[in-house]
Amino acid sequence: MWNNGKYIVFLCAVLALNACHTSKKMAETTTPKDLQYAGICEALSKFQPDWQTIDISRMNLNIQFGGQSFSTKGSLKIIRDSVIIISVQPFAGIEMARAQITKDSAVIIDRFNAQYFAENIKSIAPIFEFNFLQSLLSNSFFAQNTDNKDLTKKLFAVYSYPDGCEFRAKNAVAYDFNFFVNKNIQLEKTIITDKTDPYSLTCEYSDFAINGNFEFPNKMKFIVFDGQRPQYAEFSIQKIDFNKTVNASFSIPAKYKKADIKDFKF
Repeated sequence: MWNNGKYIVFLCAVLALNACHTSKKMAETTTPKDLQYAGICEALSKFQPDWQTIDISRMNLNIQFGGQSFSTKGSLKIIRDSVIIISVQPFAGIEMARAQITKDSAVIIDRFNAQYFAENIKSIAPIFEFNFLQSLLSNSFFAQNTDNKDLTKKLFAVYSYPDGCEFRAKNAVAYDFNFFVNKNIQLEKTIITDKTDPYSLTCEYSDFAINGNFEFPNKMKFIVFDGQRPQYAEFSIQKIDFNKTVNASFSIPAKYKKADIKDFKF
């Protein structure tokens, strides 16, 4: 059974991104149509988002967690291979919680209770890898202990279907990874399954559109199964920018008290 801290890290993938509700023209397909030809991995590598920063300054979140459902607003900032910052703002200009995730630490500020949680990532989840979460939030492929762009047949087994194909990561240690791609070379579903406990995370992507130089999903849905019942989060983004300067400042108020992350409640 996972401890609370490990479950929180697994759930962190749910507390972030979704899609573009801005008035964007739907993407015109410029990617290969026929997945029966050789070079699928190379094509996928070519069409992976090539970004350095993602700034989602306004988004709506619909969350079902612990038997309760609620909607709120938030923001998400990512500096590639460096930091992810998530802010939850139920009222305009009023922040309830903020989380900073790096390659080695997770810090959550709970402004409602004037407290914060700070832990070394490996002490919470020994097999945690920053690129898992970063890739989920950027609609990208990934594999354990590998570079995201290294999409070769040495890493994945490929299974073709009439409407697309499935990539299964080889030699996964703690988790199984399954990626489902449609005929337009769009990653429309990722499934991560714990190999020892009945936990899984499913990410569904849809309504792809052109955003600047990128094709990006307009909708994302994250479904966490904890062995008893599914929890989910759906997100809608009002404003998203790629490759612009991101303000990643993060500070803990001096009067806030440090709390045990095992007591964290969402």
